[in-house]
Amino acid sequence: MDGDFMSAEGTTLGGDNGLGVAFAMALLDARDAAHPALEIVLTTEEETSMKGARKLDPGLLQGRMMINLDSDREGILYVSSAGGARAYHTLPVAWTDAAGAGRPGRLRVFGLVGGHSGDDIVHERANACELLGRVLDGLRKRLPYAIADVRGGLASNAIPREAEASLFVPEAQFGEAEEEVREWEAKFRTEYAVSDPGVSVSFEANDAGEVKANGVAGIFSEASKSRLVDSLLLIPNGVLRMDKAIPGLPRTSTNVGIVKLTEEGVRFESLVRSSLRSELEAAMSRMEALARILGCGFEAGDYYPGWPYRMSSRLRDVFVDVYRRECGKPMEVKAVHAGIECGIFADKMPDLDAVSYGPDLYDIHTPDERFRISSVERTWLYLLQVLRAL
Repeated sequence: MDGDFMSAEGTTLGGDNGLGVAFAMALLDARDAAHPALEIVLTTEEETSMKGARKLDPGLLQGRMMINLDSDREGILYVSSAGGARAYHTLPVAWTDAAGAGRPGRLRVFGLVGGHSGDDIVHERANACELLGRVLDGLRKRLPYAIADVRGGLASNAIPREAEASLFVPEAQFGEAEEEVREWEAKFRTEYAVSDPGVSVSFEANDAGEVKANGVAGIFSEASKSRLVDSLLLIPNGVLRMDKAIPGLPRTSTNVGIVKLTEEGVRFESLVRSSLRSELEAAMSRMEALARILGCGFEAGDYYPGWPYRMSSRLRDVFVDVYRRECGKPMEVKAVHAGIECGIFADKMPDLDAVSYGPDLYDIHTPDERFRISSVERTWLYLLQVLRAL
């Protein structure tokens, strides 16, 4: 605990969405709270496949109002969200013997801010996998090298903070490779001085032992190396189109969240989001077309629907009225460029009246995740007043 903030050390806090679960459980235990009949729904895999919400039988539920407690800004009520789908590119790798390939080294991109690939994509923060591709491209234009391994990112819905590659560089040109990497670090610190001031790139000797990737003491063939670097450069990443009707809101985006070596090859996991089904489908079609050009296998999965704005909403009106009465100021009513389970529930129950609300949470999906303690208390008291008004 640091003043008004709660965080964890060396890991994500889990406030997203442990706080929502805590609110729901506290309501079940609040014997003196006035509220209509309640149904508490706790789902699994919300951050990945949304399988819990997908598999839930809507016939089990009687209510047609839903308060989703999976939001992260006090004073902002979310009433619409983007849909999304995951795109998987798998690049086959041909291996060759590492004998005579040179001195082993470790190339790292680190120190990035990262963040949520929906909420934070608009900030144009650096993606470590994308930056790694640019450095590898710069190196191949300057000197020969071989790749033995590559990895970056932890989740498709998080902007990667770190990425790395195991390389072999001729001994005589190792210093030149180090110089090239330093030049790229300087470029990135200029490009991302505002969004990622701590961006760092390093290349160090890895003389501790034999480099093994995928259980094989070998290196990518020259063709496989070339296609890997091309893939890192070409698989789209970031905001593709902004919403013209809602200033500051992305309409369509992609995030390369994971790059890893598997038995099948190098696997890229991207999350594509859009508030328009047609643009989501178009972006996925481009992903598939790019896979054909790059010689990658392609899979699409985990589609989830967007949450359309409801013109008439009693639940929204109550939230807005109670907030104005209790806080003395208007509530912000917004759409969010992220996947919210409200979209899945609304797709199953077209007459569902839903909103999403929560306390202040910052840097979710990163080790810097934290929540404002006073905001949690205010949100709890506000929620009780909303339920009383219903």
